[in-house]
Amino acid sequence: MHGCLYRAFPPNGTKILKPIVGAVQGRIAGSGFGLATYGTDITYATKDTHFVFAESWVGIVGGIVEYDPYMPFKISLEFLLSGQPMSADRAYEVGLVNHVVKDRDELMTEAAKMAKILRENAPLTLRAIKYGQYKRRVDSQKKAMLVAQEEFETFIKPQLDSEDFKEGKAALFENRKPIFKGK
Repeated sequence: MHGCLYRAFPPNGTKILKPIVGAVQGRIAGSGFGLATYGTDITYATKDTHFVFAESWVGIVGGIVEYDPYMPFKISLEFLLSGQPMSADRAYEVGLVNHVVKDRDELMTEAAKMAKILRENAPLTLRAIKYGQYKRRVDSQKKAMLVAQEEFETFIKPQLDSEDFKEGKAALFENRKPIFKGK
């Protein structure tokens, strides 16, 4: 796959069949965003958590196939295209997280409670449920990834070779707003 698209987080779904409970707080972006969504089955977040998909204002694309199924289509488009942070409450409303709690203490307490509930359930049944749920999603994602690979030269490679991509990276490291020219 030309070495440009990779996973910066552990595979979940049909590869890790034990339930994974995630607990997040703060600004969740980049690989942290991947772990909080794609890397967990049940996700808890504190009220002060914000999710960020910054690719649109940095000038690079990545991860859209993995993240897309977690929100309704129009919400996903707005989030991915705008690059604007999403509050924990909004993330709960659209299905990106399962629970929003007050603070870090409650976060860890509630996540641990859920882990205990899951640990007391029938492991083989949990495994079968998780496998079935993710298998359907993974098959759909594989099809989308195959299309993306086929269209790499048309859509992704030009973007990676663009002046806008270089400008986006420079602006990120220089902590300034990029000036994109569509080139």
